Amino acid sequence: SFPELVLLDTNMNKVKIGHSSPPIKYALIDFWNSHCGPCIGEFSALKKIYQENGPYGFTIIAVSIDDKQYIESWKRVIREHQLPWPQYLDLGGQASRDFVPLLPTKLLLDSQGRIVKRDPDLESLSLFLKEHIQ
Repeated sequence: SFPELVLLDTNMNKVKIGHSSPPIKYALIDFWNSHCGPCIGEFSALKKIYQENGPYGFTIIAVSIDDKQYIESWKRVIREHQLPWPQYLDLGGQASRDFVPLLPTKLLLDSQGRIVKRDPDLESLSLFLKEHIQ
């Protein structure tokens, strides 16, 4: 199961994500940071997957692992790429250090908060969602 994490939202308020998150069919937890080229390079494909599957019970929850000096950069990347899903900050990677070995890391969770896929490539994620929720 995915643990409950205490993170910061874009207004720098503490929030909890995890088991108490709203029930959905599948959620992709996307760990990234504002200086990770491969992470940012996936945003366009993730937006397409989000738009195609969101109406059927899929969401993305983004968790940036940025240090304090990069908070403005994190917010800028969110604005520039017009990311429509919830964005959270794990300041310095404190909350996710034990299960995020490198960036990007993606965890697909089911409605019970169980991890059903770890680091799926985006094509297989799209196919999985089409088979399981559409």
